[in-house]
Amino acid sequence: MKSRLETKQRLLKLQKMRQGKAERALAMAQRRQQALAAERAGLLAALEEGSVAERLFPKLTYDRLRTLETNLKHMESHVAQKVQESYSENKKLEKTREGLREEQARSLKENEAKEQSELIDLRSAKYGQSTGSDKIDDLD
Repeated sequence: MKSRLETKQRLLKLQKMRQGKAERALAMAQRRQQALAAERAGLLAALEEGSVAERLFPKLTYDRLRTLETNLKHMESHVAQKVQESYSENKKLEKTREGLREEQARSLKENEAKEQSELIDLRSAKYGQSTGSDKIDDLD
């Protein structure tokens, strides 16, 4: 019984670690996405202003902007995937927690039932000794 609880607790701890790792990866992906969005916004602003670089190297700036847009799309899909993974990990973690709670409640009920049974056995043994008989007649 204890080993099952310990195993579930270890699994819970591992899932928490995985969830933390997924959350850190998600945060990093979001920071990268924000950096790309900021760079893209800067390039768009420079293009709108008709900057010197755009006039001198229009192809280079356009290619860089296209690359940034492509990267941004990939990052958005990556962030969406990380969010989904984190959500799935949270669901698994919640199910494991619920299972652990149920296991603990069941174990507690079993222990209480054992204690009640032992208490009844002790009372019946005591009653049997006080009457001097080895077998117990109907207690009602």
